[in-house]
Amino acid sequence: MSDIDIYMQGRFFTLEDVHSFVKSLSSMEALQPELCSHLVNYLVDLGYDADDLTANLGLKKSTGLIYRLFIQDPAAINNPNFLVHVEDFIRSNLKALSGLQLTRLAEILKKIERFNSNDHDLLGKVEE
Repeated sequence: MSDIDIYMQGRFFTLEDVHSFVKSLSSMEALQPELCSHLVNYLVDLGYDADDLTANLGLKKSTGLIYRLFIQDPAAINNPNFLVHVEDFIRSNLKALSGLQLTRLAEILKKIERFNSNDHDLLGKVEE
């Protein structure tokens, strides 16, 4: 059992810890899709949602976290609850996000099947 598993089982990782961990691994190009999926499930299990992303991390860090979790393999993130939280985060903060943040989020949304259906309008709103 790894140290990460011990921290996660003990629920010692906060949202801020997950952000720092993901950012560090991403900067070393060591962030694996399986770990991203595991971290997403952990965040959902702890009950973190779109409001927590905004309140605890702010827009810049939240956008960075979402981007880093999805960029390598969006298909690995298959937790429907987290996808709802991501959608809520984007919808709630659409007007407050910078151009760069919107561009990064649009790049991710294009790779996620849920947001590419004809009856889903979020990607169009982000790209406007």
